[in-house]
Amino acid sequence: MWTNLLSKHGKLRGKLQEWYYRKHISKNISDNFITLNNGQTGLLKKSLVENTFPPATSFDSAEVQYQTDLLAVRFRNHRAQIIPWLNSIKPLKGLKILEIGCGNGTSTVALAEQGAVVTAVDIEEGLLKDAEARCRIYGVSANFHLLNATEVSTALAGEQFDMIVFFAVLEHMTY
Repeated sequence: MWTNLLSKHGKLRGKLQEWYYRKHISKNISDNFITLNNGQTGLLKKSLVENTFPPATSFDSAEVQYQTDLLAVRFRNHRAQIIPWLNSIKPLKGLKILEIGCGNGTSTVALAEQGAVVTAVDIEEGLLKDAEARCRIYGVSANFHLLNATEVSTALAGEQFDMIVFFAVLEHMTY
């Protein structure tokens, strides 16, 4: 019951965000949004299950559906709030961006569909594989590295970036 309520809430939230897109996001940003068909959306869910859940997890489980909905909401939030804000600081098209803590790649796709050249780093191999699959499914590219943020200066020595972003990292750090 709780999962159904959260799913319905997520769908309503999605409709409100779509309205927000049409009213508040500049056309030069929204024109770059990539829309997936049902088959591609199914591939996203399959990648999520294969790369981030224990092997015995059911494709149709409530937990998988909840995570799928959560990632969709997160992706819409990146598009509606973070991308326009970053683009207002410096246009993203052609910008070399280092993304530390890319997770499932929702932010990676949101950056790449705007024409940014993204190098994405994460410490979790399963999440990184899911992020790579997400980019393939959306038809965008990024360079992925399995690294801890403390290893970036050594592993990516000599590379230069126009912007470094940490979308969802602080809550995972320890003292």
